[in-house]
Amino acid sequence: MKFSILGLFVTILVCLVGCSREKRPDGMPKLYPAVRVKVVQDGQPLENAYVSLRSEDKSLSWGIGGKTDAQGVAQLWTHGKYKGAYAGTFKVVVTKEVNEGEKEYIDAMNQNDAKAAAAIKVQSFSFVEDKFGLESQTPLKIDIESSSKMIEVDVSPAVRIEKPYMK
Repeated sequence: MKFSILGLFVTILVCLVGCSREKRPDGMPKLYPAVRVKVVQDGQPLENAYVSLRSEDKSLSWGIGGKTDAQGVAQLWTHGKYKGAYAGTFKVVVTKEVNEGEKEYIDAMNQNDAKAAAAIKVQSFSFVEDKFGLESQTPLKIDIESSSKMIEVDVSPAVRIEKPYMK
């Protein structure tokens, strides 16, 4: 019976230690974890896009970003590890890049097969117009308030722009 009680005690202790909250950095504003951004393109959700919010208040430099899921929804994270976003007005930067053939190229390189790797053509494509990927050019702007839940942005039209791939 002692083994079971000891096991229960250890389990509770691990849970308490593992579930403790990390202290947030000094000066970090209040975060609203329910806020999400939905990215659509030509009326359809855009999966695997990266979303970054840039505060118009330059005194708040806490980075906010996330990656969209199959429904085009990005859970936002502040400073890379704190769930949510703080209130304010933000420019929205959206990118989606795909490197076709890259997996095969990396596999060949990992097998030290330079000849096979050299024969593989890797092509890089952007699936969002360049203007959406630059803070200085993006027309997307959102306001986050304490009551904000889902904010939708549209990066139409659908594109497939070839970009240089750096091997």
